[in-house]
Amino acid sequence: MQDKNLKFENCTFVISRFNEEESSFSWAKGLKNYIIYNKGNPNELSKEILSHTINKENYGKDVECIFSYIIDNYNNLPEIVAFIQAEIKPHYYYPSSAQFLKAVSTIGKSGISEGLKNNIHHAPPRHLNFSYFNLKEWPSGNLIENYKPEYTLSKWWQDNSGEEYVPSSRIFFGCIFGVSKHLILRRPREFYIKLREPLLQYKNPIETHFVERAWPNIFKIESFN
Repeated sequence: MQDKNLKFENCTFVISRFNEEESSFSWAKGLKNYIIYNKGNPNELSKEILSHTINKENYGKDVECIFSYIIDNYNNLPEIVAFIQAEIKPHYYYPSSAQFLKAVSTIGKSGISEGLKNNIHHAPPRHLNFSYFNLKEWPSGNLIENYKPEYTLSKWWQDNSGEEYVPSSRIFFGCIFGVSKHLILRRPREFYIKLREPLLQYKNPIETHFVERAWPNIFKIESFN
């Protein structure tokens, strides 16, 4: 249900959408600042939603949307950006849209969402952020297009950053989180362009899962306390 009281004026919400029905994210109409990256059929969306929509080819999943927003707006970022998916329930459950939006857009001392941390570590251990993390299929039966057994999370990170991969206590499943501008600007624009490159080549690349586990490394967050 649309809620006209959802403003969150200090935050811009960046929503990635594939084929979710508009009814699942109709709450967006109550926001003051939002952008939808649509990788599905635009004819399924209302004129109001389309006025906030950027249509893209279906490559790189939601992570490509996040990097594209950062790259395109690097010199004009809002103070807080919340990256979310059009359907949030598979990743986080809240009794109301307002409660979820407040949680994801409330930034703690670390500069990133603090209110989502109680939803972490409900996945099997193989889905967590160990340095040797890798995936051959996701979801089950769907082959990762650029899977290689030796291409692990730590190797990907070292190849792209030149830094040692350090597992964090936080994972933002679904790449759903809010982040302050100053954290994004800790890395140059060229860094995000480099991370986005393989996402423009595949619809289901392993890098989307690596990035999902590496946001603390990307934003140089040492602690969430």
